[in-house]
Amino acid sequence: MSDENEHNLKEEMFRSLLSILDDFDNVTVKELNGMKDEVIGIKYSITSSINHSTSL
Repeated sequence: MSDENEHNLKEEMFRSLLSILDDFDNVTVKELNGMKDEVIGIKYSITSSINHSTSL
């Protein structure tokens, strides 16, 4: 394999790896945002229940 072919192969592998990492990052951000929304919903539910209980 020539040096140029090896260099091109390494470049392509590097681009592929960056693409995979970028996809992983995007999925992770979406999942974390979903978890954040769930926690906010649970917090609201608990706060609402506490407020309702203390008003009784």
